[in-house]
Amino acid sequence: MDTVRILIVGDDHDIVQLIALHLREVGYQIDMVHDGETGLERAASRDYDLIVLDVVLPKLSGTELCLPDQPELNSVHERARLAVTTFSWLASGL
Repeated sequence: MDTVRILIVGDDHDIVQLIALHLREVGYQIDMVHDGETGLERAASRDYDLIVLDVVLPKLSGTELCLPDQPELNSVHERARLAVTTFSWLASGL
């Protein structure tokens, strides 16, 4: 079975690192970026099984990344699951 590849997009470096640490421990391959514009470029250029997005991001919000009018992401919407969250809420539950 192929390793699940996950992209985490969030501007809080500590929280992104913490999420990545836990996901790596269970065997997932993790890529991390810290702004929406870079997240868009990375998502469009690689195959991900899951993309975890913060809602409030510099340059391009997580919500904007999910919109169907992002031509760079047409194929991403067909192959990856998107999880949009606010990391502050997520961190409080860790």
